[in-house]
Amino acid sequence: MLISDVLYQFLYSRGLTEIRGFYHGQWVNYVLFTAITVIGFFINKNKVGSVIFGSLAGALFFYITSNFLDWAGGGLDINNQSYPKTFDGLMSCYAAGLPS
Repeated sequence: MLISDVLYQFLYSRGLTEIRGFYHGQWVNYVLFTAITVIGFFINKNKVGSVIFGSLAGALFFYITSNFLDWAGGGLDINNQSYPKTFDGLMSCYAAGLPS
């Protein structure tokens, strides 16, 4: 991911794409990926249940934390409107984070 971010940033700086490689708040994703790696160190690779639990724990941790931080930080919905700072706004942010 870091390599593609660097490549996109290079292309963006040359005016060859509108996609930025690095953006405000992206460091949060890298911190969360690091946390998932730490979760992986606790997986007992000789036990299927441990691998399944660790995999689900890492994915859920990233989903819950990243969407919460997006909502708390004033992230925008699909209509470029900030999510309301209410429980319903948080749930809308989580719903928007689900794959369709």
